[in-house]
Amino acid sequence: MRIVCALVLALTAALVAEESDLPADLEPAAAGTKFSTIKVGDLERRYILREPAGRKPDEKLPLVFVFHGGSGHAAQMERFSKFTELAGKERFIVVYPEGIDKSWNDGRMAEQIGAQKQNIDDVAFVTALLDKLIKENGADPKRVYACGISNGAIFSHRLAMELSERFAAIAGVCGSLAERLSEKFAPKEPVSVLLMNGTEDTFTPYDGGHVLKKRGKIISTDDIIKKWIKANRCSADGAKSPALDKDKDDGTRIYTTKWSGGRDGSEVMLMKVEGGGHTWPGGKQYLPELIIGKTSREFDATAAIWEFFKSHSKTGK
Repeated sequence: MRIVCALVLALTAALVAEESDLPADLEPAAAGTKFSTIKVGDLERRYILREPAGRKPDEKLPLVFVFHGGSGHAAQMERFSKFTELAGKERFIVVYPEGIDKSWNDGRMAEQIGAQKQNIDDVAFVTALLDKLIKENGADPKRVYACGISNGAIFSHRLAMELSERFAAIAGVCGSLAERLSEKFAPKEPVSVLLMNGTEDTFTPYDGGHVLKKRGKIISTDDIIKKWIKANRCSADGAKSPALDKDKDDGTRIYTTKWSGGRDGSEVMLMKVEGGGHTWPGGKQYLPELIIGKTSREFDATAAIWEFFKSHSKTGK
């Protein structure tokens, strides 16, 4: 029986690796979910928008973009990340964009990924949506943020690189920058950056290289950290926090380092998830550990991302 189970899990892992970097339909859509649309070029793009109740007239609120992973979708990411619940309590606007063919053009140009094969201009989509939400929904242009997992994390780095004047901070879970973009990495303005990468992630490796079965390459976690430290002109000496290991049974430990003193109060922060896999810390173990690795229970990634975001704006702290 154990042999049969192992074979089934191995086959499942192979199928997942062949088709996606984050399985779709992990969660049903939240109650009352309604997609809005915006025309960008010849494409009608979709997104889910959530605003806190009791908005005051002319009140400007922070805006958080949350990007799903490859083969994921906006409604799934809303339920998976639980940003909507936090947005209601903390009073910020959250938007969940929907990728073409359940993917983002993060710069890897992998032929197996729909948005990349078609060379979809997702940066233009985000730009148009951002302009719309500032003009029509009272988003504060000085407090705009982006985060995501896997394909969504890699895309968040691309956005910060190419739209550095628009984003105050980004956070990536299980992802770095596409290797193809790294040589022209030159953001115009500082962007605060938070990374949460697992050392045992076999989908988007901590040390960089091929994503899954040769689906393009990403640079290593250490390399993207160095690039952002240099671009933001942060202190070369990072402040290390004591290792976090509250849950002795989850098989993970968190090592946090923060590089501060950057331009306009910018910072770079790494939460190295030792033993962690292709997972969202504090989130759902959406597939067995044999396939995606361990989910850390040491902290809640969603809460940690917002704590980082709210301490940064385009005018500094």
